[in-house]
Amino acid sequence: MMLRDLIRATAEHWPEYKAASTVAKTDPLYQLIVREFPNSLGALAPKSPAYHHEGSTGRGNVSAAPWVASFDRRLTRSAQSGFYPVFLFSTDMLRVYLSFALGVTQFEQAFGRNRAALERIRHAARRLRELSTDMAPPQRLAETSIDLRTASAPFSYKGYESGTILAFPAYEIANLPDEEVIRSDYLALLTFYQRVVESPAIPEIGGLVEAAIVRPEGFLVPDVQELKLTPKEFGSGGGSQSQQRLSAESRKVGWAGELVVLAAEKRKLREAGRSDLAERIDHVAARGETPGWDISSFDLAGQDIYIEVKSSKEAIVTSVEMTANEWQAAINPQLRSCYFVYLVTMALSERPLVATIRDPYSLMVQKLVKVAACRWLLSWSLGDT
Repeated sequence: MMLRDLIRATAEHWPEYKAASTVAKTDPLYQLIVREFPNSLGALAPKSPAYHHEGSTGRGNVSAAPWVASFDRRLTRSAQSGFYPVFLFSTDMLRVYLSFALGVTQFEQAFGRNRAALERIRHAARRLRELSTDMAPPQRLAETSIDLRTASAPFSYKGYESGTILAFPAYEIANLPDEEVIRSDYLALLTFYQRVVESPAIPEIGGLVEAAIVRPEGFLVPDVQELKLTPKEFGSGGGSQSQQRLSAESRKVGWAGELVVLAAEKRKLREAGRSDLAERIDHVAARGETPGWDISSFDLAGQDIYIEVKSSKEAIVTSVEMTANEWQAAINPQLRSCYFVYLVTMALSERPLVATIRDPYSLMVQKLVKVAACRWLLSWSLGDT
């Protein structure tokens, strides 16, 4: 089916579909939006395993309006994060926009659902717009705002408006352009999208979100809690790739987490009457040293402890990455019993949280944690030439 016909059919049948309130997977319109429309984009797009095409009518409840998007898997696999080309229908179904847009959920998680969050989304969209103007966007891809009729729509649709990086002029449903115009616009946007994804000048999306976060001047020093773990049999897989995995974070997040741990450790020792030890805590990472941990501190008995800090701006973390150097320190028989991983979540907020894992090697033996290689380094030497 032609894109023009898919757009018209979506607009025509959406009011009746939406009136049912809940998503109906057997409804012909669901099949059109979730199957036929994405398949048509896939047939039109250059053949590449990087591309994934997806349409949505909502999750559980029917959304205010449908969308159909194309994702480059190198950047994102869903509409929740990254940026991507998307056909966005206005809530009154009178127009549809082909836009280059930011995922909204990533900002909701960092800032909540409020006006401040919308401003942060707009800030990130402006930043991407500025960075991508040197990559020859299609001439007609010049709109910097769209109107989805969001006065009574959920927050996400206001976010879609705010997250518009660039857009083509609206396609009015009552006067849709020719099929060739829509196809040409889509292919031009997809080509531009590829240039942006592959450009070293474009920061990773996590960096855009973090850049919009205003780090509070102070924070409430948290109580440090031991992370409660329960036995679990693990399969042979390489671990989850979900957003709950903490990969290498930015310097901004890592530094914030280390400052939280330093403050918590000093308070712990001072409240125990060991101000002398509090003054001897060593922030080794701040000197650029990498012994396999970030902070050398003391327990309440005055014994040395070695703390590797893993920080996240998210609220929940279920896995972390450790460097070879850190893991060697963690399994060292002379260090194991006093080696800790401190998990700092909500690291960029005023109320960060800290949980500890002591002796991760022993926890691995007890099957309380799983250790899996997430990358391998191949190295070699070259002879004289």
